[in-house]
Amino acid sequence: MLRAMVTTATYDDDIYGRDPTTVKLEAEVARLTGFEEALFTLSGTMGNQICLRTHLLQPPHSIICDERTHVYALEAGGPALLSQAMTILLSPKNGKYVTLEEIKGKIVGEDVHFAPTRVVSLENSIHGVVLPYSEAKRISEYVRKEHKGEIKMHLDGTNLSHQRH
Repeated sequence: MLRAMVTTATYDDDIYGRDPTTVKLEAEVARLTGFEEALFTLSGTMGNQICLRTHLLQPPHSIICDERTHVYALEAGGPALLSQAMTILLSPKNGKYVTLEEIKGKIVGEDVHFAPTRVVSLENSIHGVVLPYSEAKRISEYVRKEHKGEIKMHLDGTNLSHQRH
């Protein structure tokens, strides 16, 4: 799909109006994923950092994530640079993926001495290991129920159509 769109692209100016090829791509991705809309970004890093920034309104704040995730390890310090966010790193005890219990133990509450947790960032996949749906659901349900909007969920899912080698 993307290759066909590139070869027939209009390359219109996107400053004063939306490029028809980009609009078509975004609409198709939204349809495929079941979302209302989609946003085309030039890289996974750009997409992740835009998403994190939309959740992080006013410092101080922190993000909990696996130490191997892109948002921490492979995006040039993006959370610190672009969102003024501290990262709280987890090293999965099972050697594969983070668990709810590990996340619970790292959540920082409201205390003037610390940067409170505002985002739990998960990634699928890390080094070829898929985060089990049941664990992702447990984490998400806990965060939403116990923290009622104070902590947001982020999923780096840039591997929607391919696998890492």
